[in-house]
Amino acid sequence: MATRRDVRTVLVVDDDVLMLTAATRKLRSTHVVLTATNSTDAQRIARGNPVDVALVDLRLGDESGLELISTLKAQQPGLIVVCVSSFLSTGVVVDAMKAGASDVVPKTEPLTDVLARIQVGRSHRTHEKAMSVDDVEWDHLQRVLRECVRREQAEGRTGSRHVPFDASAQASEARATSGIGVRNHHGAVAKAGPKRVMSD
Repeated sequence: MATRRDVRTVLVVDDDVLMLTAATRKLRSTHVVLTATNSTDAQRIARGNPVDVALVDLRLGDESGLELISTLKAQQPGLIVVCVSSFLSTGVVVDAMKAGASDVVPKTEPLTDVLARIQVGRSHRTHEKAMSVDDVEWDHLQRVLRECVRREQAEGRTGSRHVPFDASAQASEARATSGIGVRNHHGAVAKAGPKRVMSD
């Protein structure tokens, strides 16, 4: 059962001042809106105010929004942090979730909709049940494997292949280098550690 949350104070972090102005204008009738254009100001504001939700842009100029998300969650574990990005991909979702984001949404989505979902305890990713990091990583691995197979088939049709392409080997390499888990016959995920390179 979804848990309703009372969202009163919202911190919006974006290096685009016009975006902050638009967000403030849109939300100020129903929420207390605090804004910051960089990580330092965002942390200072979060420490000095009872922030319920932080909406953090993935890219803050030369700074990483993911690092800010991680810092905010370390300072306030109960804070709901949402990563907002124009560059959504499986990798971005995985990284944001690992950093501590509760959700990852595109910049085109109205912030009023994002906050409304938070208030009723729902997620953008499934609207019912948030995917685990393992689930997202498994989905990413499947995409890699399908792409490997597609390339293998395409190269076979054109006859342009010079080196044998092994899709299974490519998927195994992706698991070993990225730490993506492998599901066993019970459906559980066994994490693969970083690949070691032996030296003489």
